[in-house]
Amino acid sequence: MDGPETPNGRALDRPANLLQLAEKERLYLDLTGLACYHKKHVPAWYDKLSERIRWDVQARFWQAVAGRCAESPAVFCYDLMNEPVVPGGKRADGDWLGPPFGGKHYVQFIILDQQDRPRPEIARQWVRHLANAIREKDKRHMVTVGLVDWSLDRPGLTSGFVPTRIADDLDYVAVHRYPKAGKLDEALETLEGFAVGKPVVIEEMFPLSCSVAELGEFIEASKKHAVGWIGFYWGKTPNELRQSKSVSDAMTLEWLKLFQRRPMMASTKSHTVIVDGSKVHVIEQGNADGQVVLLLHGASFSSKTWQDIGTMKALADAGYRAIAVDLPGFGSSECNEGSPDKWLGQLLDVLEISKPVVVSPSMSGQYALPLVTSEPERLRGFVAVAPVGIIEYKDRLKQISVPVLTVWGEKDRLIPQEQADLLVSSAKKGRKVVIAAGSHAPYMSDAETWHHVLLEFLGEVK
Repeated sequence: MDGPETPNGRALDRPANLLQLAEKERLYLDLTGLACYHKKHVPAWYDKLSERIRWDVQARFWQAVAGRCAESPAVFCYDLMNEPVVPGGKRADGDWLGPPFGGKHYVQFIILDQQDRPRPEIARQWVRHLANAIREKDKRHMVTVGLVDWSLDRPGLTSGFVPTRIADDLDYVAVHRYPKAGKLDEALETLEGFAVGKPVVIEEMFPLSCSVAELGEFIEASKKHAVGWIGFYWGKTPNELRQSKSVSDAMTLEWLKLFQRRPMMASTKSHTVIVDGSKVHVIEQGNADGQVVLLLHGASFSSKTWQDIGTMKALADAGYRAIAVDLPGFGSSECNEGSPDKWLGQLLDVLEISKPVVVSPSMSGQYALPLVTSEPERLRGFVAVAPVGIIEYKDRLKQISVPVLTVWGEKDRLIPQEQADLLVSSAKKGRKVVIAAGSHAPYMSDAETWHHVLLEFLGEVK
């Protein structure tokens, strides 16, 4: 806001641009507003406002944001404020922020003088005032507020934001919970207090005061009350974190590993589609909105192979949409007399998927290489697991503009590693991985290494 009445148009452009990027990457955003993390950045005029006028300015802020964001499918929710508190008694004029933690003010007060008003009623009125302002502009997306875990109506410290008093004006209850080592039962008991008839999302969590294993136990046990979990990610890739020697990066790496292991919408479905006049068997598992990883197979295998060795589950647990198909004449798919050259492009059309990462082992190269060398823009990445056809398409390999990962088994006697080198050197961006003691199908020899390599590559091409 440039002033009590005037939203900052340039600042509003930033979330609009972020939403466009989120739509492109198929991400949802938890839009949290009214932050005053750095006291020096808070406008002096804002701190001088009376309680009622400050609430009205906050409502105008949210109306401006909702007006810009209402049409975007990437909005997950509007989070009214991070960790608001209704203080008891009277605070000094302009003293709206709680004490800093790590140099930032996370807690913010919504009044300065309680007078004779019940604190939970003040919280209810504030939530309703802001939620109604948003819904004047956007009736489609959810509204919540990020609650500290000491918001319950119990003896001792409390924020005043009692869940039972504010839940009616929220679409779901968001709570921040950091379990302490050896006190998981206490954390779960507190969480139960936020289950007041609305869905509960644990909006902040991290192994700050407990081990990663204990956090995993907490997540699993919290399913009795919670329907969603959000944690922290500051932008470093797992590989970058592995190179770091800092304690915080080591903690973050272990947290990300836990996050990747958690099942995410990992239901499996099997169905049949028609490609070029023939039935094709398809298995899908994972997040329906996730990045698609399309798994082909070699001559000795089928789509079921990827289930048997855990690749489908590994991808689903990491948030991807894994699709495995039986190639023509294999598994449960019918034979097809047509040319393999156009088949994969036709499959993408039928499945209505754009820019998948295609995994192509061995024999499936005859289906994948024609597409990746002629229409690389249809893919996001290409994982070549000793595919056939590299020499046949060597004159077209330089047309591959998407990232390429080649995976060879150290003991592969069918396809020489020199072909991997040719593919990597020809593509715009490529690298080679050799799995120690691996066979022509290295994912069968060492599934654990295969999954690590595949997920690492997928993280790079997101």
